[in-house]
Amino acid sequence: MYVDLYFLFNGLLDFLLLYWMNRVLEKKASFRRIAGVSAAAALASTLWWWARRGLTGGLAGWLFMMGLACAMVLGVWGRGTAKSFLVRLGWLFGLSILLEGLVNLCARWLGPYPWLLWAGAVLLFILGGWGLRGYYQFSGRGGRVGEVTCTVGGKSVRFYGWMDSGNLLRDPIGRRPVVIVEESVLAGLEPSEKIPIPYRSIGSEGKVMWGFCPDRLALRLRDQEKLMTAVVAGTGQSIRVHGCRAILPAQWCEAERKGQT
Repeated sequence: MYVDLYFLFNGLLDFLLLYWMNRVLEKKASFRRIAGVSAAAALASTLWWWARRGLTGGLAGWLFMMGLACAMVLGVWGRGTAKSFLVRLGWLFGLSILLEGLVNLCARWLGPYPWLLWAGAVLLFILGGWGLRGYYQFSGRGGRVGEVTCTVGGKSVRFYGWMDSGNLLRDPIGRRPVVIVEESVLAGLEPSEKIPIPYRSIGSEGKVMWGFCPDRLALRLRDQEKLMTAVVAGTGQSIRVHGCRAILPAQWCEAERKGQT
């Protein structure tokens, strides 16, 4: 195998792994950062492969791969909390093993054509990523992922929300749609007035969330930011929907589909 081709395909696969991890995890990184870390990881892998004369297995090989995976996660998303770091590391290992298993499985059928095998694996991974992106953007039932910036009294928090067509909750006073957010995400914001928002959930009735009207509420979709009108309500329950920590209103979902956000 030529060194330049080894570098190229390692870089491409590393980029695909990091890019689609970035699509589903809650903390997002820039395209430039992902590309830079992928290139650096591919260079490190190539140098290791060249120094070992193609013998990349064994205990030394596993230790190198574990160290490289940790460096990739830190380079793209930073350490964050220990839990978030381990989750991202688990995603990276899991997807890497899945892709390598696919390559090894198909190698029995495409053994004489190794580059056709790699091309097929890359194509399948790209198609899978497009399918995931299409589900996020065009599934009316599932919703979409949007980046929300909430500002109160000069302080802002930013979070990712799942635009869910099932969130029909409105505040009882102004009939405004409600953004449901984990309380921990809203830490640091001090609204002057709070609005009681009664709601019912499966197996219980008569619950109340406390919301507020932010000074500024912006929604970013497809690199376009627009100001929205809604009440933001914190909940003590954990929200984990495809890496999002908030549930956005159904009204936003319908407006986005019609191009009226």
